Amino acid sequence: MSKNIIYYPVTAIVALILSFQHVTVAAVTIATAFLLGIIFFKKIRIIVALLLIVFILFFLRAEWTEHTNVSTFKGDESILHGIIHDGPYRDGNQVQLELKSNRDEKIAVTLFLDEYKDTFSLANFSPGVQCTLEGKMIRPSPPNNFYAFHYADYLKYKYIHWTFEVSSMDDIHCNENKTRHIFYIIKKWRHDGIQWIDTTFPSSLKGIAAALIFGERHLLDADTESHYQKLGLIHLLAVSGLHVGLISTTIYYGLIRLGLTREVSEWVLVFMLPVYILTAGAAPSVIRASSVLLIFLLWRKTGLARCDPFSVLAFFIMFLLFLHPYYIFHVGFQLSFLISGSLLLSWPLLKSKRKREASLLVTFIAQIAALPVVLYHFYEFSFLSFILNLLFIPFISFFCITFHFPLIYCVIDFSPYIYNTNCTV
Repeated sequence: MSKNIIYYPVTAIVALILSFQHVTVAAVTIATAFLLGIIFFKKIRIIVALLLIVFILFFLRAEWTEHTNVSTFKGDESILHGIIHDGPYRDGNQVQLELKSNRDEKIAVTLFLDEYKDTFSLANFSPGVQCTLEGKMIRPSPPNNFYAFHYADYLKYKYIHWTFEVSSMDDIHCNENKTRHIFYIIKKWRHDGIQWIDTTFPSSLKGIAAALIFGERHLLDADTESHYQKLGLIHLLAVSGLHVGLISTTIYYGLIRLGLTREVSEWVLVFMLPVYILTAGAAPSVIRASSVLLIFLLWRKTGLARCDPFSVLAFFIMFLLFLHPYYIFHVGFQLSFLISGSLLLSWPLLKSKRKREASLLVTFIAQIAALPVVLYHFYEFSFLSFILNLLFIPFISFFCITFHFPLIYCVIDFSPYIYNTNCTV
């Protein structure tokens, strides 16, 4: 591993933060320092020049993102036309969904249900369905208290600038015309699977099942989620590298047991992983784990020398941030890459230890790496999390995921008659 690799993603991250925080003076100062380094330090001139290029590219990328991330709506619109992009998700008498308007801009829609029978009509709503809505456009307001959840920024980082309130089911009209785009077909499978869990599972289990299988927490009880968070176990309910690794291993060796060759099994994983990213919600942690595994599999096909895992991770961070600069504010992105990078950097120490000692060290390193992010975002940390992770990670990994993985095949049913399909696990 080249000791200089880490400087590149760090430089990219600093450039993005300075741009988004509008600290132009500091950005100019850092760029000037790079230029002076190129002039006066001949031995590292190439490295400093590359760092300067990275800094300028990511700074300009963030500036362009902020410049183009604006709304085309005025706020006085009362009728919207578009395609359901995500959802719907019901919480009591409120339904949340994302609508992609005909202007190619996403809107966060809140629908209020008048009667219980309206919940049955939601079965006709799913990603890819074209709808016309009547309601009121509302600009999200900033929080009244400092350090409170900033809903407007949360939506902005998802390229959403307006919420749209629909007072009743009579004000939303959807037709049978569904887009045939592969993106919405996969999201429709995911939505049907979540709805199947919601209608089939006991109320105490459906939230955890949806989180483990689809990375979806809308069904999770607020108190349960709070308890997991306070105990430092909330990451168990997020689809991450642990889930991707176990599921990929299960599929890979399962296909081999069925008589397929290793070559064919690997190609199955190559085509399956992009679909799994969308099925599991396309969170940064899922993208990271699945994409790195996909890169590894494709690299093996080339027959080239083995690549350094940390270098792949570092450049993939830069690739993701260049495509989606707002990921820098995503808690899952921060935790996923910080913990993964810390474990890869600690590999020389871990490989010299026995399995039990290595397991303890992995948990300890992960906890220490996550501590700054957890304290910054949640203002609390559980000292029990170290012990609890040692107990619950093996349980979740080898029982809840591995032995119940066939459930996924029942939930993601390619048949249009998913709700009439009986599955036994």
